[in-house]
Amino acid sequence: MDTPKHGSPLPQLPTDLDDPTALDRWYCEWNAWMANEATTRNWPWLKPMTPAMLHEIVEREKKRRSNTAHGTPQEEYLAARDELNALDAHLRATDSQYEAKRMLLVPILQPIFKHIPRSNWRALFEQAYARTQAPVATPAPDPQRDLAEGRNALTAVENRLRVQDPAYETKKALLVPILKPIFAQMPPSKWASAFEKAYVQTRVPADQTTSREARPTEVMPISAVEKWTRALENVASVSFSIVAPYFVAAWVITKVETNLSFRVTLAGVFGARLAFIILDSIGRMLQWRLGGRTSAVNYWIRFLQHNEFPTLRQYRHDDISNYLCRIQDDSSRNPKLRLSAKEMATRLAAFEEIGMFTGMRSRSAADAALDIHAPRAAAPELSSGQ
Repeated sequence: MDTPKHGSPLPQLPTDLDDPTALDRWYCEWNAWMANEATTRNWPWLKPMTPAMLHEIVEREKKRRSNTAHGTPQEEYLAARDELNALDAHLRATDSQYEAKRMLLVPILQPIFKHIPRSNWRALFEQAYARTQAPVATPAPDPQRDLAEGRNALTAVENRLRVQDPAYETKKALLVPILKPIFAQMPPSKWASAFEKAYVQTRVPADQTTSREARPTEVMPISAVEKWTRALENVASVSFSIVAPYFVAAWVITKVETNLSFRVTLAGVFGARLAFIILDSIGRMLQWRLGGRTSAVNYWIRFLQHNEFPTLRQYRHDDISNYLCRIQDDSSRNPKLRLSAKEMATRLAAFEEIGMFTGMRSRSAADAALDIHAPRAAAPELSSGQ
């Protein structure tokens, strides 16, 4: 016999209460229904019926049918209802969560009451009520609250850095234009940590009137080898903190599910993580392709035009790094232009500190902007004699 599904109606007593086959069938259906409800709703107080209970229910049902047929007043029903009403008033006055619990219990107990002695109604309701927990409402995500918390954390970091570093305002002026578009793509909870990480890597441009020999700590353009070396160092430094949780999670799962091997579980954990990484990378790539790259290119074009960068490169093969480096090293250039070149190089370096792919995309957008501002075709080729 199939177990009744969750939410199915209660099995009804047979018409002929003297038919042992019908009563046995109803007895099995009732216990199957009770077992299903107890498992589905996690209510251990729902117990199966015993043969003695079956006999008592049948006898009371015969008596009820006889009383109904002869029009006998249902004093027992009235007394049971009065007990429930008194219990209802007491619980309503003493428990602030009464209505929430009652909404859970009534749909379950109403059909059960039809098949148990009325004198047991109050006891069953009290027992079920004592084991019932009111559902806890899960707060819905509040974007305004998350935004306020992110701003408060960012303000706290700014206040601390302002007290600790006399050059705070200068560094902030360099960072804000860089971080604004980045903050728009990340949750507010990460703003404070991203700002602090970028701030640590920021250096204030030195006075342009000071000779290069007197500025040994000046930020110099980073070579490709240095970029990859720095990236590998970052990977090595965080590899343990990234991988260790997966081993712990796989070990815990094998302890809960003893039929799974550690290797299979670890492979499954890594596979799930890899799937999420791929989906996230695809989303970021689509976002960059659909509008992010265009916005970044337009930003760097405005920066080059506003600061009056030269519209002619020295050589056709020069990329944005060579272009900026030549401007900084040319003492005949306007000091304001050299400072602007240093500022742009610092911003690009800050993007690379945030992430390798972020830095590559930012530098690609800057190269594209330079191709528009100072086209390669207009620059001379580097001859072998130069």
